[in-house]
Amino acid sequence: MKRLRVIVVAGCLIAVVPTHPGLAAPPVQAQSVAATSTLAVITTISVGTNPEGVAVDEGDDTVYVTNYGSGNVSVINGRTGTVAGTIPVGDGPAGVAVNDGDDTVYVTNVLSGTVSVINGRTGTVAGTITVGRYPSGVAVNEGDDTVYVTNTGSGNVSVINGRTLMWDDTITVGTSPWGVAVNEGDDTVYVTNLGGSNTVSVINGRLGVLTDDTIPVGSNPYGVAVDQGDDTVYVTNLGGANVSVINGKTGVLTDDTIPVGRSPLGVAVDQVDDTVYVANFDDSNVSVINGKTGVLTDDTMTVGSNPYGVAVDGSGTNAGLVYVANEGANTVSVIARVSASLGPSSASAGSTVTVTLDVPQVDYDVDDSTVTSVSFGGTLATGLTPVAGDAWTLTVPNGSGTVPVTVTFDGGLTASAGSFAYPPPPPVFPPSAPRDVVGVSGDREAGLSWTAPADAGSFPISSYQGVVSPGGQTCLVAAPALSCTISGLTNGTAYTATVRALNGAGWGAYSAASAVFTPEPPVVPSLTITGTTGEVRGKPGVAVTGTTTGFGMGAILRPWTRFPGQTSYTQGTARILVDVQGGFTWQRRTGKTIYISIRSEDGTVESNRLILRTT
Repeated sequence: MKRLRVIVVAGCLIAVVPTHPGLAAPPVQAQSVAATSTLAVITTISVGTNPEGVAVDEGDDTVYVTNYGSGNVSVINGRTGTVAGTIPVGDGPAGVAVNDGDDTVYVTNVLSGTVSVINGRTGTVAGTITVGRYPSGVAVNEGDDTVYVTNTGSGNVSVINGRTLMWDDTITVGTSPWGVAVNEGDDTVYVTNLGGSNTVSVINGRLGVLTDDTIPVGSNPYGVAVDQGDDTVYVTNLGGANVSVINGKTGVLTDDTIPVGRSPLGVAVDQVDDTVYVANFDDSNVSVINGKTGVLTDDTMTVGSNPYGVAVDGSGTNAGLVYVANEGANTVSVIARVSASLGPSSASAGSTVTVTLDVPQVDYDVDDSTVTSVSFGGTLATGLTPVAGDAWTLTVPNGSGTVPVTVTFDGGLTASAGSFAYPPPPPVFPPSAPRDVVGVSGDREAGLSWTAPADAGSFPISSYQGVVSPGGQTCLVAAPALSCTISGLTNGTAYTATVRALNGAGWGAYSAASAVFTPEPPVVPSLTITGTTGEVRGKPGVAVTGTTTGFGMGAILRPWTRFPGQTSYTQGTARILVDVQGGFTWQRRTGKTIYISIRSEDGTVESNRLILRTT
């Protein structure tokens, strides 16, 4: 039978929370139509006993998992997909949160009534803070380092100063507070009240007081997460198999109650694309919500037994990776968006071909179990065997004509690996790889250009697709164009780009990677000058030396001067030219005190002003 964690306060039952598996999860049917890319469980990591909470340090991609039954925290290196170590904490660790600014990790110890503070840089416990009874949820406001802890047995929230690690305040909320999340845009704190009131308490984090905005939600609200981009708040209703959606700007429950799986617990938002992930404990799967439309997608994924907590890595190399703590399986499922390609795309039945995955979020090889089957026009291939890298060989089944190739992944979802052509008719070929790919940086974008493939293949080229790494952003352009622009890039991040071509036979191979390019914000033009007095062509005068940014060689500048007694500056007749290093000089004879500034020819950019007194 399934084990339950029962929490009782003063002789009263306040919460019954699932803690261990017993019944197998029902299978999730694969999508009927394959997508070009989809979500998949790319690796499964063994951790401690009864993992519940999971959080990601987005600065270095470290993942922290609380093991309720082991009294410790597993530390996962998100860049290698391996457990880097284990940190002992208090009794019954449940909630976990990371301050990305200083790499501090906070862990609630339910049975100890404490919060363990971990130095993420050293991997050691830096301190232990006593809070209320049965601390469960924890959240950090990274703007001011304030930490909020829900005390389920005390009916309140402890407020910790993360800079001093001192307990600052206690805020009374509803019955059996459990989940907690912070909107860092306005410092609002949302607390789910699990124990019967079916409400969410709203705290003004700047004042440290409970507002009047207690929001009714569904049955037994448990987890809570905030979309920092649009202030939407998502609440999992443990007893209602649904998610309540709150408009954080108005503090009002919307009409968008979204049905999910049974016993939804953890919830997390991908802050990049607004996707919402919900861990359904009783169904052993994860529901995926399109946060932009508020609609449950078809991407319900099977994970390990009794998923509890869920977290998304929101930045860096691993941006978009999803981590799910499977409380009943003692594992963490790692979910990524993957796409598949097949090579060759034409061969006889019985031939060996290769399916290769593109998983832009990770550098390590995915698990051999990531691909579970491959079908050609609905007929399953045989002999599926993992090989080096993210690739699988298989035997082509019997068939005819050109058929779609569909890959089914661990998690139950599918993706297209392109088309496969059986002979006869005579085999057809996609284009060869485009050549000489160049990426030119812009502000959060890049312009790609390339040379057409040496071989167009069996049909005229119809389209080109460019993709950047990391991130996987793409652009698509119709032939014969040989350039396109990819937007949504991160300034300061080094990227490379590859391009592939499409004809009637399918997509060709990706090109060799371009040279590295780094998007940067536009340079703001500026002028800075210094000056001296001295002899100019045998008489007293002044000399000005300047530097520029954002001006090209040969740009024209103008001197503007004023003498004592004058009320305004007058433009001089001199044409000052910027040299190849961005510098310039200007001289003038004068025996008077002179006020000087240098301006662009159109007057929109002005330097600092000098006062030079000649003797």
